[in-house]
Amino acid sequence: MTRIISFFSMFSVPAWFVDLFVDVHDVSVMLMYVLTILTWALLGFIADTLIARGRGKSGRRSKV
Repeated sequence: MTRIISFFSMFSVPAWFVDLFVDVHDVSVMLMYVLTILTWALLGFIADTLIARGRGKSGRRSKV
């Protein structure tokens, strides 16, 4: 079980911050999963927005 939590902590940005203040085992697992999914969704949205804005300024359009 410790290996799964360690692997999860590598990719969970909220787990990095939670681990600074409290023991990660004291926090609800479901809460950590939800926060992780929301964090990665937000990061993906920001990246997509920046890429779309950059493509719009350079004049290149996707032909999809």
